[in-house]
Amino acid sequence: MLNNFKQFSIFLSATVLLLAVSCKSKIDTLDNSNTDLTIADNIISAGYENIIIPHRVLNINTIDMVLEMGFSAWELDLYIVNSDSNYFIVKHDLSDTSVLYFDDYLNYISDYEIDKLWLDVKNINPENISVAVDRLDYLDSKYDLKKVLIVESSTLDSSLSLVSEHGYHSSYYLSYKIINKLIADENITEMESYSLKISEQIVLQKVKAVSFDVSCYTFVTNYLIPKIDSNIVFHTWDLSLSLVDSNLINNIENKNYIDCKRIKTVLVKKE
Repeated sequence: MLNNFKQFSIFLSATVLLLAVSCKSKIDTLDNSNTDLTIADNIISAGYENIIIPHRVLNINTIDMVLEMGFSAWELDLYIVNSDSNYFIVKHDLSDTSVLYFDDYLNYISDYEIDKLWLDVKNINPENISVAVDRLDYLDSKYDLKKVLIVESSTLDSSLSLVSEHGYHSSYYLSYKIINKLIADENITEMESYSLKISEQIVLQKVKAVSFDVSCYTFVTNYLIPKIDSNIVFHTWDLSLSLVDSNLINNIENKNYIDCKRIKTVLVKKE
């Protein structure tokens, strides 16, 4: 009887040990799978796929960075360079001496599945827009761009309509300096007048969207939305948010604009 009891005790101890090892192994596996999630995976899981995207991806290093983060959508800045056959150069400031042509940029990412590229084109004007759109058409023939591009401009000229007429998603950039001053002054009359001017311009330029700093959101909701077509969507940026912040999702969900169905893009800092 004693031998049987000892044998049962040894068997029971071994079983408990095996169960403990097995459970630990499963937990470790789950933990490891979580560490494999990219920043983009976490954003997708929260329901913000291709909505929360990186701001100002201007060179090969930052392209590699956001691709490693798991993103297939981001924003970049372009200048139209009249004197060069490549025509579009990627940079935020003209004082930047680096040279990266948009064609080379697109070629670098051509093996990846890209869902959205927001182009902040700094210097569209009536003199260069026709050639700029021709160049976009050429690049579209190489890289199939129309389905992924947002073409943003602050130009007031009606010639921006050419962008939409060629099948691109165009967006008019709202001046946050003007709007924030109107908000600070609490000048309701001027806000009504300015929003009416914007609404008329949207029709004239045939844009599909307006883009703005999140500080303008209350102006947009209170004054602009009642004056524009319901199909006009919004692209915005909130540089109080960072992709590497461990509380990013919580911070996003505390924002007053995030439930607005017309907001299709929110740019945030990469770092």
